[in-house]
Amino acid sequence: MIKSFLAVAMLLSAVLWTGCATGGGGHTGHNIVVTVDTSPSNKQLLGASLTVQFVAKVTGTADTAVNWSVSGASCTGNACGTINSSGLYTAPSSAPTDGLVVTITATLVSSPTKTGTYSIKVLPLTVLVTPRLLTGDPLNVAKGTQQQFTSIVAPDEEPQGVTWSLACDAGGNACGTIDASTGLLTAPNSVPGNPTGHVTATSTAETTVSATVDFNVVASRLDGNTTYAFYLTGYDASGSIAAAGNFKTNADGTAITAGIEDDLTINAYSSPTITGGSLALDSNSHGTLTMNTSAGTRKYKVAIDADGEARMIEDDSTGRHASGQIAQATTSKFKNSALPSGSTFAFGLTGVTTTGTQRAGFAGTFKPDGAGNIGSGMLDKNENGTIGSATDLVGTYSIDGTGDPHPGRGTLTLTSSSLGKTYNYAIYVISGLTTKDTTPLTLFMISVDDPLASPGASGTIVFQDPTPAYGNSDFIGSWVANLTGVSASGQRLVSLTSGSGDSAGHWSGFYDANNAGTIISAKDVTNYAYASTGSGRYTIDFLGDATASPAVPPVHFVLYSSAANRGFLLSIDNSSSTVYTGTMDLQGSSLAPAELAGSLQASTGNSGSPSADQISMNLLLTSALPNFTLVGQQDQNDTTHVTGQALVGTYDITDTGTGPLNLTQPADTNYVIYPLDNPPFDKTNKAITAIQHFVMIRTDSTETNPSVIFGER
Repeated sequence: MIKSFLAVAMLLSAVLWTGCATGGGGHTGHNIVVTVDTSPSNKQLLGASLTVQFVAKVTGTADTAVNWSVSGASCTGNACGTINSSGLYTAPSSAPTDGLVVTITATLVSSPTKTGTYSIKVLPLTVLVTPRLLTGDPLNVAKGTQQQFTSIVAPDEEPQGVTWSLACDAGGNACGTIDASTGLLTAPNSVPGNPTGHVTATSTAETTVSATVDFNVVASRLDGNTTYAFYLTGYDASGSIAAAGNFKTNADGTAITAGIEDDLTINAYSSPTITGGSLALDSNSHGTLTMNTSAGTRKYKVAIDADGEARMIEDDSTGRHASGQIAQATTSKFKNSALPSGSTFAFGLTGVTTTGTQRAGFAGTFKPDGAGNIGSGMLDKNENGTIGSATDLVGTYSIDGTGDPHPGRGTLTLTSSSLGKTYNYAIYVISGLTTKDTTPLTLFMISVDDPLASPGASGTIVFQDPTPAYGNSDFIGSWVANLTGVSASGQRLVSLTSGSGDSAGHWSGFYDANNAGTIISAKDVTNYAYASTGSGRYTIDFLGDATASPAVPPVHFVLYSSAANRGFLLSIDNSSSTVYTGTMDLQGSSLAPAELAGSLQASTGNSGSPSADQISMNLLLTSALPNFTLVGQQDQNDTTHVTGQALVGTYDITDTGTGPLNLTQPADTNYVIYPLDNPPFDKTNKAITAIQHFVMIRTDSTETNPSVIFGER
């Protein structure tokens, strides 16, 4: 776990050392040496009020008695803590949020010039409970289900043990019961009159330290009278498919009342209506979503995150194999003015050419006027290696309001005279802001043109943060890029890259890849080129291997940024037969195993290839040192059809900020995982952070049809 301080602590490794005795002028003299360590050894961090045993080793003399003392550059007296004659150190009852470095000194009684020292950092002891909402609102727990709560104790090196307790505002067990040792909450079978409860985790190492999460018992994990948008990609018997749509729930969220869907296959476009449906849960974070449409009944296995949004995989007899996501929509954005004048939106699309089998990708930006018109924009495209670009994009858009037949659905037309093309899309408003914010307004989009006449593609539109100038100097800090490619011969290639720009046109980092079963691990990248071309568009190089013989050149890409170090990627390399698409996301600076502790959901995304495996996962990660373990379940629907498959394994995050996720059940299934952003959970608890999103890929040579898997808390 690195709480936000652990990376800082690692940088202090120079002062966290086992000291040696020195005499005058720094010489030991008479071969007497005093060294100091902790028991267990090499402990670097300590929570406030807790204790650690120090031991002194004396060589060169039979007189081994020492006196102990404690000091610190920013503390005096008891504010530095205390140490007894046996070397048991007790940290002060409080410490600054950035930590307090204290020095423990062992002085040889028989020769006071002989000393040994050891520095240790004292941090506030804090507890975090997951899941919890970043907004601070209560978590929803559906009646009759179970919700697993987990805890993170900071600093990492302290015991992770907690005791769980539950308080119900309605009294007694009205809101459920909780297992005091495991944190498993069992909700009542009906919603109580006062549905609010409070789950508390109390540190077993220091019982005055605890954290509490509020929750409400609800009828369904779908909110009542709410619109949800969804997006899927996958394949059917003919080839690649995509779908996007939205639906509305009834008053208590137990049923779907109406909606619409846009479907795209390699042969046809259609727009079936959604006439009903429901969500049946087998736990608070997993269940089956049924949609009744004019094209037939469709069922999806869903893995639901803390915010009530979900990863999904199709699980029915229609012959469709698709995965994607569900997101709650904000109805106040169901209007043309939600795309305000003066704003810019970036987009990225993945799909197939008019042949239905060859890969196509698109990325660009457009500027709406808030009234249904698009005055300007840019576009890059790659259709099976045929590259094109345009700076003369114009068009129109229209978003249905709450009084229209299909609120939240809209249309978008983009035209380029230089390319001689007009592209038509359906769009679905999700949520977000059109200001400088970490939650930008986002929409799903999907082609509505005849796929036999125009490439069929789908993807996402994101508001572009207006704050950066989008020059070379804005391209700094850590980021992760995920890339999915399909070669002209149909081979499926995926990669994850961690990098950082130097603000002057070069970036360095490393990448992992699975090229149709050929695995590349932690390949270093040094001084690869990037360049701003203006208005959020960059050119940037990825992949390749300069150390190979012969050298493998990098692949040229375009990046359309939605914010600094975020955006949509598309390969524009005439020398490469592979069409790559992907996204870039920020990567946090505090990354370690326990940052991932808790419940997470994941699924494949943006397949664009009929051979891609489709999976959805519910994961529970546990970070009690020294082991980082996981359990969960997986739904899979591709060449094999499995639901509720048990997952057991281990994971780690190394000093590079990435690490392995290895499953022993199913046997020998291995991934490399790249954590992304990890903001503080709330303003009053900034000392603890938790990774909110991650991406991972299979690293087994037996996996020849890999996909990028996207996960979130």
